[in-house]
Amino acid sequence: MAVKEFKGLRVNYLIIFLSGLVLLITGILVFLLIVRNIYGSYEIKEILPTKKNLQLLSSEEKSGRAAILYSKYTENMLPSGSTWLKDNVDTWKKFVKGARMEFDVISDQDIELGQHLNYKVVILPGSKSLSDRQMVQLKKYLENGGSIFVSGGPATFSDEGKWRGWEFFTEVFGMKFNREIKPEESYKVHTLRGNLPITAGIPTGYTLKIATWDRPIYAEVLEPRTTQVSFWYDFRREAGLVR
Repeated sequence: MAVKEFKGLRVNYLIIFLSGLVLLITGILVFLLIVRNIYGSYEIKEILPTKKNLQLLSSEEKSGRAAILYSKYTENMLPSGSTWLKDNVDTWKKFVKGARMEFDVISDQDIELGQHLNYKVVILPGSKSLSDRQMVQLKKYLENGGSIFVSGGPATFSDEGKWRGWEFFTEVFGMKFNREIKPEESYKVHTLRGNLPITAGIPTGYTLKIATWDRPIYAEVLEPRTTQVSFWYDFRREAGLVR
């Protein structure tokens, strides 16, 4: 019995390869045209995944984020087993999350190397101990339009735990340290001023009860660039001028 050999369609791999190549080039050209229509004129080297472009992309991603410092320099000077710094950092994390803002926790070395410069805001929770390099970098950040939030006595100690004083606080914030509130008082009333950017929507005279276990301070405004938004004053119980 004879069997006929069936010959199927012959596949021309060269034509398939060339067709695919044409489609790929067409897709790339369409993509580049779309990018140009959105972002305007550009050079090819500006959109290639080079190290420089990736670093630029990373800095742009940081521009809308907050940086929260977890200062090992400060932690090293605390008593063994103390959770004071961690509690401060965790509180700021909750606050920033509540404000629906993305954030990164950064280290002392990140600030020393200038890796904080592209963040929208830098938060220093209880960062009592900072190095000289950190102080220089933070001042540079402020000069370039950055914003800093602090709690506690910022940079009052060196990275080696030696007392430095309140010079950084005075220079950066235009305020003079007066005294700490006595820990014997369980709380202190803090009265806010309204109609300011940071107190928008809060009525003037709104009061907060601030626990004194963290040793808050009295400070005096020295410079016109500094706007006082609150006072250690209970207008319901205390007479006389605002302090």
